[in-house]
Amino acid sequence: MPDIDAVSAFLTERHAALALEVEEFVRRELVPLPHVDDDDGARAQARVLVERLGRAGLVGAAHPLDLRACCLIRESLARESPLADEVFALQCLGSTPIALGGSEELKARYLPRVLAGEWMAAFAMTEPEAGSDVASLTTSARRDGDSYVLDGKKTLISNAGIADFYTVFARTDAAAGHRGISCFVVDADTPGLSFDRALVLSAPHPLGEISFDACRVPASRRVGSEGAGFRLGMSTLDSLRATVAAAACGMAARA
Repeated sequence: MPDIDAVSAFLTERHAALALEVEEFVRRELVPLPHVDDDDGARAQARVLVERLGRAGLVGAAHPLDLRACCLIRESLARESPLADEVFALQCLGSTPIALGGSEELKARYLPRVLAGEWMAAFAMTEPEAGSDVASLTTSARRDGDSYVLDGKKTLISNAGIADFYTVFARTDAAAGHRGISCFVVDADTPGLSFDRALVLSAPHPLGEISFDACRVPASRRVGSEGAGFRLGMSTLDSLRATVAAAACGMAARA
């Protein structure tokens, strides 16, 4: 359990109570789970975890964002199960652009299902030649009538192959640099979206590559205006960045 006394000056009574609730969740829902040490096992268990986190209401800490709550949750989850921490983090990461810039229709369609653990989210930004330099991404989104046609490849995508939808960043204006990037929500069963392969790590973590080949997405699935994708992506990463440190503290405590 996080050392609540050490950070008590930053917490409300509600946060202190939440820390106890999360510890009970860990004992009840995580400790009994079997250890997994292969990719297939991690993928199967990740689907179990997303449902349990949803039933417990923990992802609600991200919408609206309660940063202190998210930090407490990630520290406790990561201490017991880095896989559970990954699932929680990606539910938050994949849905935050929708919460920040999505239409009311998008919010109503996706956010309740993410919070309930019914749908698993993924955040598809990284490419083979565009990691930390997001402005260099080359996946394209060409407007065609009332749709966009996506082409390109994404790599190092957590939950690739098991997510129900992907929050995807693609270039709508090749000449506009980072101002030419837009954001889209793409359901996993959309024709033209493919799960190419798993990327197997030393620790169980559902990671992989996906690609888009003439993948047609309704314009209504664009998040925010054209060209707003870079800002949405960076705002999402910045808003949740402190929670990464909290997860690291949990893993360090377990080690």
